[in-house]
Amino acid sequence: MKKCLAILIGVALSAAASSQVLRLPISTAPPIFGRFFGQAGGTIGLDFSQFSGTVGHHNNPVLHKQVNYATLAIGGRFNVFEFSNTFSVALAAQPLISFGRAYNKSTGGGVNFMFRTPCTIDFNIGYAATNKSHASRRGVVIGAGMQWVKYPFFGGDIPVFKERTSGGQPFFTNMNCNWWEPVAHLGIRSPRQHFYSNEVNIRVAYVKRDSLNLNGASNTSLNNTLRDFERFSIMLSYLVFLNY
Repeated sequence: MKKCLAILIGVALSAAASSQVLRLPISTAPPIFGRFFGQAGGTIGLDFSQFSGTVGHHNNPVLHKQVNYATLAIGGRFNVFEFSNTFSVALAAQPLISFGRAYNKSTGGGVNFMFRTPCTIDFNIGYAATNKSHASRRGVVIGAGMQWVKYPFFGGDIPVFKERTSGGQPFFTNMNCNWWEPVAHLGIRSPRQHFYSNEVNIRVAYVKRDSLNLNGASNTSLNNTLRDFERFSIMLSYLVFLNY
């Protein structure tokens, strides 16, 4: 948890610092700073994920859904290559903190927090591709990379499966773990007042692997592995550039 908070705070401070520096006239700012861009925003109604797998000696099926009600996004990008005023290739990261609820027929689910950090290579075209692309009226970003997920972000374990012991008492299989997964996104950008930029972004992630260590504090060794782990997620967000 401390590591995640440190990452989030560091990115937020970097975005804020870049925002202040880049408000200087381009002619007075060092060229390297003109390649940094900060963003902030959140979800606009769609942030859903689902994973499945099997646990236990009898390969009990697990189907777990997560609906995030609200997500805060603070991120930044650095243009590694600027081929023209309206085309650039960048490295980007966007930590996401989400508040939502898990849904699971076996356990009933529950309220929780999720942390994600997508790290992508972005192709920026048109508006907001560089700090000199104001003449364009529309822009597009296409990116792909890897996303780190911590679920839950903090608090107790999340139950994903419930079974009955020989004595009739319920036993829960829980998760409190992290993993990497491939991610891709597409964003549409448009101007707004005072040279800021809007972006509507859709992000999709998918991963399939042989197993995932659930790290549940009360799990037995037999129930601590989710086999045939498969996860899909989709998120629609609204973002604003802090320094464009």
